[in-house]
Amino acid sequence: LCVFCRKQEFFDQQCSLAEKRAAIIARPVKSTKLAPSFRHAPLLLQPAKSRESELCPRCSDYNILSKFEAADTLDELDRDEFLGGHKTSKRRDMHNLNLGSLESLQLFSSCPLCRLMYNSFPFSEFPELMDDLSNISISLIPFRTYERLDESWNVPKDDTLKASYAISFAVVLSGSSFKRLNSSRFVSASEGANASSVIALDQSSAFSNRTSLTGGKIREQLDASFVKGWIERCQTSHGSNCEVSFSDDLLQERVIHVPSMQIVPCPKNCRYAALSYVWGAYKNVRIQNLPRTLKNSIELASILEIEYMWIDALCVDQAPAPLKTIQLQMMDKIYQSAWVAFIVVTGEDSNSGLPGVDLRRSRAPSHEEYIQGRKIISSPPKLSLYVQDCPWSKRAWTFQEGILWKRRLFLTPYDAIYWCNSAQYFEAIDETNDPLHCLGTPGARADIPNEPSRFSTAERVFCDELAAYTSREMLFDADSLNAFLGMLAFYKRHFKFRDFVWGLPLLDLPQSLRWFHDKTVTPRRRDKFPSWSWAGWEGRVRYSEDWEIKPNDRRNSAAFDMSVLFQKVDGQLLTIQGFTVRLKIRTDPFSDAYVPNTDILLGSVRKRNMLHSNTIPTGEYDLLVIQRLRYRRTPNSPEKQEIFMLLL
Repeated sequence: LCVFCRKQEFFDQQCSLAEKRAAIIARPVKSTKLAPSFRHAPLLLQPAKSRESELCPRCSDYNILSKFEAADTLDELDRDEFLGGHKTSKRRDMHNLNLGSLESLQLFSSCPLCRLMYNSFPFSEFPELMDDLSNISISLIPFRTYERLDESWNVPKDDTLKASYAISFAVVLSGSSFKRLNSSRFVSASEGANASSVIALDQSSAFSNRTSLTGGKIREQLDASFVKGWIERCQTSHGSNCEVSFSDDLLQERVIHVPSMQIVPCPKNCRYAALSYVWGAYKNVRIQNLPRTLKNSIELASILEIEYMWIDALCVDQAPAPLKTIQLQMMDKIYQSAWVAFIVVTGEDSNSGLPGVDLRRSRAPSHEEYIQGRKIISSPPKLSLYVQDCPWSKRAWTFQEGILWKRRLFLTPYDAIYWCNSAQYFEAIDETNDPLHCLGTPGARADIPNEPSRFSTAERVFCDELAAYTSREMLFDADSLNAFLGMLAFYKRHFKFRDFVWGLPLLDLPQSLRWFHDKTVTPRRRDKFPSWSWAGWEGRVRYSEDWEIKPNDRRNSAAFDMSVLFQKVDGQLLTIQGFTVRLKIRTDPFSDAYVPNTDILLGSVRKRNMLHSNTIPTGEYDLLVIQRLRYRRTPNSPEKQEIFMLLL
């Protein structure tokens, strides 16, 4: 089975693609490119399965079933185990199967384990890594299945129960050619956990001592009974973290009545599903002629016996109007009141369809093989691997949707994943037995009490999420603020902000004017918004320093002063109270600030977070002081100052 041309060849035949160094294999960091090869594998493997099969000598000697049953693999989520020195390396490697170099790799079509490894081979496009195939090593490595979860860092230290958890296997590549992709000096289980596809023992064939989180088979079409079970368990067991409460403000919203396919006023205590998807270029969507993604989502709501559906293209006024403004400001309530949200992370537009629901978007089923009567199956990529590079994760409008939903059903080309504020459930993992509650996640948002420390929490959340949001793509500049209004409403309710001024909490934290664009960004102006707001520009926004001194600050006598004070805003005209300063900046070669008309040096000046302070042209500048930080490195050292300024 040739991993270069994706065909069967005689084992002593040199592939022409390999000779030309035109291979398309490497670690799957661009996971959206995995789908074609993942789907192509069954076409080649199915005929091979129909013939008599037995393990090749290499795979027979490895005895993968004994590994499934008894391998004591390193737990890389356990810090004490991971930092065990040479014992760690030995324990990590003792269960690996060394497949040799990429140049000499042989996977036999007559061997069931070879077929599984071929199906799970990490395909992606990195032809520049193919200079020397002999320097790329390949291994089959085992890892604990819970390491593959997107949030499993809270695994308790209970060795007895931990031993009951299933292990999985992954094909990983390593070597000098991969150093610029992987800083690790060794092949680790975390590499396997992040592989494109893994090998697992099916739940029906699990060993009696390892029945926790065994493998689940993926079928071409979604089994709605799984989803119903997940939602029911969430509703009855997860408490306030996942509790959906109806807001009477939603009575002025519109929803789709699924049985009649009519758009109607939202009834009181409405139980509705919502849709998060990539809209694309579709305009003037009508209920009578729906794009496939919208049509499939309503079909799925019907199958799940959910009477109402909310879809932005149909339920939110698309023309500028007072009602649309009200609707956009209520997005956080719309999101948090949804019974469940269907998140379609695949497809370029709203006509792509729902994988596993649309008959034209069937999923690649699990590849399965039998070894000594036990069923071994392929398991799809973990959600974060696929989402990080898909169109949905790059769209500005979907940012607040992904955060504010309480119950999320992710629909990918491979499987369905239910991720709520308390747990995560997978088609590909049997969650029946989970004694350490590895599927539970600590990521739930909670109300922040009205106390002095709340702004410190608010600052961290706001800065991190603003940076993530402003990194995303937007079709229309006019949506720069609209697509973030749901988050701002959430911050107001949870952090008790009085209000936001063009996207900034200036009434409570006027020092939030200190934002700047990351050095990697070439900002582009958005004229409909003020230049002093992040909304007035395209490009990732950052903050260089905390807005307030944290209790654990190691600097001595650290304190802020000279902070600006908000006065009022009239349209885009902002009035603030603060200090202005005129500086003479000389860049020769680095930018230094002087008192104008003198040689009195004040200090060095750096623009944004540029690596070097040499990007400001020589000249005189008027600047607004946003805030000054004063501190000492040691109690008796001279005072240092950092002044954050805005060029006027």
